[in-house]
Amino acid sequence: MAHKDAFQILHISDLHINDDKKEKFGRSLVLDPLIERVKQDKQKGIQPEIVVVTGDVAYKGVMSEYELAKVFFDELLSGLNLSDERLFIVPGNHDVNRNKYRPKDIPAYENVQELNIELENEDYRGDLLKGLGDYFDFIKSHYPHLKSYHKNMIPFINMYHSNCGKKIGIVGLNSAWMCRKSPDEKTIAIGEFQVKTALQELKKMGRPDQQINLFHHPLSWLWATDRNRCRTYFNNTVLLTGHLHDVHGGYVEDLDGSLFEFQAGGAYLGSEESWPSRFHYITFDWDNNQIRLDFRRFVKDKRKWSVDGETGDDGKKSFNMSRKEKRTVVSGATTPQIPETYCHWINECCAY
Repeated sequence: MAHKDAFQILHISDLHINDDKKEKFGRSLVLDPLIERVKQDKQKGIQPEIVVVTGDVAYKGVMSEYELAKVFFDELLSGLNLSDERLFIVPGNHDVNRNKYRPKDIPAYENVQELNIELENEDYRGDLLKGLGDYFDFIKSHYPHLKSYHKNMIPFINMYHSNCGKKIGIVGLNSAWMCRKSPDEKTIAIGEFQVKTALQELKKMGRPDQQINLFHHPLSWLWATDRNRCRTYFNNTVLLTGHLHDVHGGYVEDLDGSLFEFQAGGAYLGSEESWPSRFHYITFDWDNNQIRLDFRRFVKDKRKWSVDGETGDDGKKSFNMSRKEKRTVVSGATTPQIPETYCHWINECCAY
């Protein structure tokens, strides 16, 4: 149960909602029990104030998939007794409709300056982002509190006032705008123009007690030059990501400062996949100076979600919020290994 001075998040990622009718039943076998699980957890004292979705809402980035996603989000929020304004979403690589681009139209840059110039130019930026048109139309139609900046370059900036009185600066960033092929490891970027501009907009809203940055790809997946540049802007913040369908993260302290990075598992990977679907809760507990994660996984043989005892310390993991400590990871090595499930998804999605 959360303490009085605490703020809780439900963090899910990688829903991959497909409009293929063959997928409808299989998806219900996993996502319907997910909604039932969060209802049960709520009765036991886990009460997230917001839901964070770190990308890959859709599978091909088309509106018919987002219409199905809206049904799921409505049911999920209803189960938590939350309004639409409590949902925060950023795009992932599967939210890009790649049919909007020529096959050879793959952005590449010699240096950060070239990248920043293109992002700053409205005409160039519009062309780069056209594959995300249905995603942003979906957001504008149903979740107007997620107001984009610079014509969809920055998904949203929000100063959320939590029930415990803390101000939470939530910055939604777009790490998917360069995605044209699979795999795209270390060839994509967020872009310094996007990050710096977003933080300038957040500053206008006041000083948050906690800043949380959302984007789809883990830092390790970005073009090295962009990763190093963006890293300087993320010091002393929390990063929430997805993409690799695995759970990873913890406290990072290095020569550039310190941050927390938490990567969610895939919420829907198929009803019969050997790699389990996962999600987790994150609690910011100022009373006890802790960030705590509570992990859940889908047990396919029983068609239910349970405590993920294989992750963390028997399904939980706590980190000191402010005291510097050695780097700790929730699971896996310091540099995340690409899970088998993600390799499978790469093979499946290359065709489109």
